[in-house]
Amino acid sequence: MVDARGLLAGLWGLALVMGISAVGCTPSPDGAPPPAWVARGASVTDDGERLVVHGVGAAQGIRNASLARATADNRARASLARALGAHSAKTSSVVLLGVEIDVRWVDPADGTVFSRARLVVPQGAY
Repeated sequence: MVDARGLLAGLWGLALVMGISAVGCTPSPDGAPPPAWVARGASVTDDGERLVVHGVGAAQGIRNASLARATADNRARASLARALGAHSAKTSSVVLLGVEIDVRWVDPADGTVFSRARLVVPQGAY
């Protein structure tokens, strides 16, 4: 379940991701650029057989690695919910069944944790 605080936290995560994509992602100290999904942010893709929805969240400045991952994961879920249009003024919580965190990336430059949530909806279910 995503509560109002989770959605608000997700907004901050989305703002961070949007800021990164607006400025452009800089390569990490080892020269490798961040994965494309970090800059792309939330997306909805319909390939005719299924609908795939992604949400991206980030957590920066959290020293506890487990808490940073959980925060980024929750922000990714909130981003996915927004991509589905599930958030409205009247919606305070949304149950997202079938959502999984399919990939994470840690920026070696500053330790920011990025998570991507994924939901696959088969054709006919939407």
